[in-house]
Amino acid sequence: MKRILRVVVVLVPLVACHRDDEEEARHDPDFALCDEPVAAEAFSDPLFVPPLATAMMTSDGAVHYDLTAQQTTHAFKGCSTLRADTLGYSGSEYLGPTIRLTRGTLTEVTVANRLSEATSVHWHGLKTSANVDITGSHLPAGQSATVRFTPDQPAATLWLHPHEHMRTGEQIFRGLASVVILDDGEQPTLPHTYGVDDIPLVIQDRRFTPDGKLDYLTYDEDNDGMLGNRIAVNGIIHPQKEVPRARQIE
Repeated sequence: MKRILRVVVVLVPLVACHRDDEEEARHDPDFALCDEPVAAEAFSDPLFVPPLATAMMTSDGAVHYDLTAQQTTHAFKGCSTLRADTLGYSGSEYLGPTIRLTRGTLTEVTVANRLSEATSVHWHGLKTSANVDITGSHLPAGQSATVRFTPDQPAATLWLHPHEHMRTGEQIFRGLASVVILDDGEQPTLPHTYGVDDIPLVIQDRRFTPDGKLDYLTYDEDNDGMLGNRIAVNGIIHPQKEVPRARQIE
């Protein structure tokens, strides 16, 4: 008998915050969204699980997905209920739905840009042609682009994100990214009920201002690399989720 362990919950230790001076706290981003030490009990907000993207069938048998980039707001929770200005895909306040691809299946994706600036979609890790790899290169606001491709590589966990020139970092920082799961029918038996025992975790460091806004490229040193003051998992700062135990008998 073998017991299969699948890690689906991540506990990330955070630096405790102590307020010694009220004025300093208002200007120090290390105090954003947290003015008390973080204990295990603080992990009480439900983990958001990105929904599976809705698949439709075209008249010629391709699996079709719509992916729409839009501006929105999102509460990262933690020590704050304030809503930050964010970006998301297809109705999500932050991040986007999980797209499930199948090896050897013709796939069609329409990307619509509802932002106030140009964007694009890069299929990170997917082996495909250049015109698909950067879908809608420099796609202007209000326009859309459609691509077709047939995945042909082993099963993998991938992701998609913008790759717009000089805007990639901030668009991702504000929420534009989605998990892409590629199935090939050959993977070993593992928990596979999406959202129950098969859960994607998008772990990101994000920096916030004391009033709960996302803080991007505020300091000169940020140009050498951004470092957040909070860890968000699927867009939630102190998440928790109960999952079933599972075992496999061989």
